Amino acid sequence: MNAPRGQVSIWNALRRSAAAGFRASRQMTGAALAAAATVAAAIREDRGVVRTACMATEQSARLSMRTVREFAEESVAAWRPVPFLGAMARYVFAAVASIGVAILSVVVSSMIACDVLLNTARTERIG
Repeated sequence: MNAPRGQVSIWNALRRSAAAGFRASRQMTGAALAAAATVAAAIREDRGVVRTACMATEQSARLSMRTVREFAEESVAAWRPVPFLGAMARYVFAAVASIGVAILSVVVSSMIACDVLLNTARTERIG
């Protein structure tokens, strides 16, 4: 009882993209936990908590952007052998990844602006 070739490739694609999704989820969770630990350390040491939070969020967002891109690449590659459904899935993964990276880019830009403003405020207070 062999399954038709198309059905096998669909299951393969589902399995591979689910594995890529779990891997991406673990990486993003690890980045968020590292950012939280960095901010917690800043709170304990009583040093620039807001600035540390901005930097930790920026680093976490940059890692998440890379992770989203990798997930999209792996998922697109997984669905490439599937005839019709694969083309639709590839476009959906590409669109979702583009939107996700765009949102994360805004977060990174905001955190950089926050850091610049904090430095400017600090300089104005000191000088």
